[in-house]
Amino acid sequence: MIGARGCARRLGWPGQAPSFALLLGLRLANALLVQTFIHPDETWQSLEVGHRLAFGYGFVTWEWRHALRGFAHPLLFAGVYRALRVLGLDDTFLI
Repeated sequence: MIGARGCARRLGWPGQAPSFALLLGLRLANALLVQTFIHPDETWQSLEVGHRLAFGYGFVTWEWRHALRGFAHPLLFAGVYRALRVLGLDDTFLI
């Protein structure tokens, strides 16, 4: 197995071996220790609804059409989206 220094030397950037080792260690720790994930439904039920509240268009599921969900969480995102819109920064990259 090649260590961080050997790998860095092989790639031609020996001065960056400590940074490489640190970032690799952080990435491995993140992959092994984080015990959660982003559920697609969480994104759909917050970001998409917030976008619709801020811009007036977007997709919503049947729960929103029948007012079965609360708007507190999507309103957080709608506020950020609206602020970006007012500042003229409502680019697809930022939203």
